Order: sequence, then structure tokens, then C-alpha cells
Amino acid sequence: MEEVSKEFYVYGCYVDGVLKYIGKGKGNRYTHCTSGASTCTHLNRDFFAGRDMQVKKLKEGMTDDDAKELEKLLISIAGEGLYNVYGNSANVGKYSSYTVPRNILRATGIISKEGVFISLTLAEKLLYVYFLDKLVYNRKMTALSRNMDDISEELGIEKKTVWRSVKKFTVNGLLRGYKDHSSGAGAWVYESIETEPELYKGDSSNYMLLAGSLGA
Repeated sequence: MEEVSKEFYVYGCYVDGVLKYIGKGKGNRYTHCTSGASTCTHLNRDFFAGRDMQVKKLKEGMTDDDAKELEKLLISIAGEGLYNVYGNSANVGKYSSYTVPRNILRATGIISKEGVFISLTLAEKLLYVYFLDKLVYNRKMTALSRNMDDISEELGIEKKTVWRSVKKFTVNGLLRGYKDHSSGAGAWVYESIETEPELYKGDSSNYMLLAGSLGA
């Protein structure tokens, strides 16, 4: 079996200390940000205006597919204020612009009903905020009826990732709902989301409780 290349990375470009661009690539791809010859005209403008521009690799050693997914998620999490939108102008509005609260980003996991540490991925954090927005912040909505394809399309997250995340949430009591068998599409109806679960930082061998809650 051919080994998959893990030479890709995701990078961020900071202008005067503020994250303005997220991209992925390999080799010296990231250098376009501070070259004055980027395909992003906003970066070129800042370069020639003499702004302080720094590029940081956010994660390295990934496959092309993993880098694409992380790039997409980070752009979704960062929300408004970035110069670029994942893909191209035809994708504007297709991907989520939910902003994940700082305490969620700091957290690395939760404790299951069985008392076991369970890690949280970036995709799961974004999905949690999606449900929080629909079921708590949007007071006109008492329940959310969505199938996995709908959620995948709205957030720009792979369907299998959505399914795996929703299962983790429901099994551990974060998300409550049921499958609507009267619907031919087999949509799930989500009724409520836990707004104040305990958040932890660390890993399964060494973790500590974070102050605050996911819903804060």
C-alpha cells in the first residue's frame, strides 16, 4: 500500500498582530503572504504599506486532505475579519462563520458519563456552537430538524465527521434528540443542548478543570 504524503501544513498570516489569512500548502507556499506578489490583494496592500506581517505554521505533518479540512475549520472558527474565504468567491456563504468562544478553543476535552476523559476536536467544537446557536441563542426555535447531509453542507464538515460528533454528544448527554421516522429522509430532531458542561484542558493521562462553561 502506497504511503500517504504528510508534507502539508496549515498556516496563518498576522497583520499587526491580528490573524488575517489562513491557508494550507507545502514547501515554501506560506511565503506568498509576505512577498508582495500574493494572489490575495489585501495581503499585497498591507505588504507595500509597511505593515508588520508575520506568518506562523499552525499545524504541520498532515496529508493534503487533512490540511484542507483543518484550513476550512479554522476559517469557519475565525469568522469575519479574514481576508480569505475557503475555496473561492463561489463558496462565500457556503461555509459557517460561527465564532467559537475562547474557552471552547482552550478546552481539549470533557468527562463522559463513565468518568472517562474524551477529547474534543475542532470540528466537534464548531458543531457544538452550531447546536448552541440553533437551540439556545435562536429563541424562536424549540427544536432543530436536520439530517446529516444538511449539517455537513451548512458547516462544510464531512458527513462522517458530523455523524461521529453527534453520536459522541448524544451518548455523553450533551445533545438530546430523536430520529423522526415519519420523515422519508430520516431526519433527526434535536431538542436541547447542555449549556454548562464541565470543560477540561490536558489529555487522558493528565487533565484539569477549566473555569467557565461551553455556553459562556
